[in-house]
Amino acid sequence: MPKIVYVDMDDVLVNYTEAVTFKKLQKPEQAYPQAELGFFSCLAPKIGGIAVMKKMLEHPEIEPYIATAPSLQNPLCYMEKRIWVEQHLGMEYVSRL
Repeated sequence: MPKIVYVDMDDVLVNYTEAVTFKKLQKPEQAYPQAELGFFSCLAPKIGGIAVMKKMLEHPEIEPYIATAPSLQNPLCYMEKRIWVEQHLGMEYVSRL
């Protein structure tokens, strides 16, 4: 039986902290840059993260899932994360959110 592996999205698959820091430099008055429309769907992937996720999907002893929570400041967060997953990892991972 395969082992279930949960992989966090923020700062594991995507450069979340880097993006928040950059946005705060651009708009220091904005308390929650992650509340901005499109923030999550435009996050840059971490180097190697996508390749590792695809390898895990092929591994017969691993059943990978993405563990992520929606931002309380952004009601569109879950939708944007789902879009990101589909664009970068494909539909097979959408059902593993």
